[in-house]
Amino acid sequence: MKKLLGAITTLCMVCHLVGCARFVTNDSTASKESQTATPSVGSFNDRMNDLADQLDKNAVTKDLSNTYIVTSFTNLDKLGDTTALGRLISENLMHGLQVHKWQILEVRLTKGIDVNAAGEFSLSRDVNKLKDEYKISGVVVGTYSVAEGNLTINARIIDINTGLVISSGQTYVPVHWLPDTSFTIENNSKTMKIIGDGNK
Repeated sequence: MKKLLGAITTLCMVCHLVGCARFVTNDSTASKESQTATPSVGSFNDRMNDLADQLDKNAVTKDLSNTYIVTSFTNLDKLGDTTALGRLISENLMHGLQVHKWQILEVRLTKGIDVNAAGEFSLSRDVNKLKDEYKISGVVVGTYSVAEGNLTINARIIDINTGLVISSGQTYVPVHWLPDTSFTIENNSKTMKIIGDGNK
């Protein structure tokens, strides 16, 4: 009888240990899954808000009565293309800059910003016309690139009169945060935004 009780006790201990091991393994797996799971949209928005914060804080000169154009960001490897991601970045920056009291006016026009193969930005006649009409002081331009699983986003504010960079910012976003459609090339690539007071 004692041997039987001993065997039963040993069997119970083994079952208990196996159950604990399974619990630990499942918990570890859940932890790994939570680390690799795609985060909420809020995580991407937080990075964009941080980028807007940088542009606001790093500005050499800041006059909230001025107007600024925010262009759709372009892929550094395909500067002539506009993607859903490029527009999403610009839309988020418009919101982020508005939080910092930059007044926002949205205008759609044709080919406002030209970008050459070297990644240099230049203003077209359309923008120069808007400069006179809306008293535009500068443009917010930027590019993004993918390397080692991360999306690096660079933004600059350029003085429209001098061509000098008056502010810049940089952030990165893990590529797995983004849907596959983010890099789809869009046909309506001649779209841009303006930040500023439309009553000027």
